[in-house]
Amino acid sequence: MAADAEARFQPPRPLDLDLTLAALGSSPSLRHDGGAIWRATRTPLGAATLQLEKDNGSIVARAWGPGAEWAVVQAPVLCGEQDDDSGFIPAHPLIARLHREIRGIRLPRTLAVFEALVPSVVLQQVTTEEARASYRHLVMALGEPAPGPVRLTLPPSPQVLAQTPYWSLHRFGIERRRAEVIIRAARSAKRLEEILAMDLAGAYRRMLAFPGVGPWTAAKVAMVALGDADAVPVGDYHLPHSVGYALEGTPRSTDERMLELLEPYRGHRARVIRLITTAGITVGIDGCRGLDHGAWVPLRHMFPVADVPIVQISVQPERGTAHHVELGRALAPLAADNVLIVGSGHATHNLRDFFSARAGSSPLTYARDFADWLHTRLLSRDIDALVRYRDAAPSAERAHPTEEHFLPLFVAWGAAGDAARAERIVEGLEAGALSMDSYAFHADAVR
Repeated sequence: MAADAEARFQPPRPLDLDLTLAALGSSPSLRHDGGAIWRATRTPLGAATLQLEKDNGSIVARAWGPGAEWAVVQAPVLCGEQDDDSGFIPAHPLIARLHREIRGIRLPRTLAVFEALVPSVVLQQVTTEEARASYRHLVMALGEPAPGPVRLTLPPSPQVLAQTPYWSLHRFGIERRRAEVIIRAARSAKRLEEILAMDLAGAYRRMLAFPGVGPWTAAKVAMVALGDADAVPVGDYHLPHSVGYALEGTPRSTDERMLELLEPYRGHRARVIRLITTAGITVGIDGCRGLDHGAWVPLRHMFPVADVPIVQISVQPERGTAHHVELGRALAPLAADNVLIVGSGHATHNLRDFFSARAGSSPLTYARDFADWLHTRLLSRDIDALVRYRDAAPSAERAHPTEEHFLPLFVAWGAAGDAARAERIVEGLEAGALSMDSYAFHADAVR
């Protein structure tokens, strides 16, 4: 199907479409399809489906529907063309590195206030998973098919929601309080859209005048619809802990402390938040689970009196090796407080081979080869090869059929720093298959 409007633009700065538009969330109105991103929206001229695709450094925008021309004209704005980070020079080493390494992340500006408000209200005081499910059901039930060649659903129009009784939203898991906030906002959607012509201070005043819209919701809307680079969602359950963890290594924090930590970045606080969340630096506490055997087994030998406080940090195998290096780097400031960071696992860990062997068995060739490769790479500080060990190391998949026993090494290494000197303090193979090689990372001396 031929597009109703099409244009090409050249981003003035590096642009990562996926990272930039990730701020729009997940819904039946948005699709990431290969290298293209599709978005269904309601423009001032009517419904539109917009396709964005990179082509030789340019962005090709194609659109369908009555609002196609408007969507194509505003595509550069949606992709963060007006986002100016020229004054953003972070002093914190972690934020400076994330700013340098996470290239092409811009702050989008959708110019669609009501569309940003509804999912933000749905997210109030519930988990992200619950909110996504509720909003998806809401869109599928009350939205309408979007124009164009792909199956997307337009967000429900203000007119439809304004006439919807609050109790009919209960089937989507939205109780009366949130339902009434959405319905009242729908009845005054025109006043909401007027904030696009206001300065940011005026826009916040207008949003906060709506019943049920507080600082958290206003900031979430401003970050997406207005491209506010300084928006901070105060009142978020997880965000203070993530910011505190990233900027000072504390596992628990408060809104007040978060604002203190972000103050040096005023004007760019939303940018700092995006970098932290994009890097996956989050923290939470499980008050029910005890110490894993990977923690208490080595610690009973290291500290037999058990007179030191212990915080056990879970690995996240689905996030990969680079994420665990970043986790270690985020923990690095704790060393100044005399905190020892221990990565407990195995240099090789194949239980099938272990249980098939007998105590005292000769080392299996693949296990020794992998352990030797690891030793060489650590001594040479070959960061790239270690992070890519699944492709670079001999017999990597047999040495580690699953990664959870190997990932702790990357946390310890990341905490010590890229220039740290690795020293093998224990060497050996148990039953020929489990490498017990242990390393200390010395951050204070490079040989």
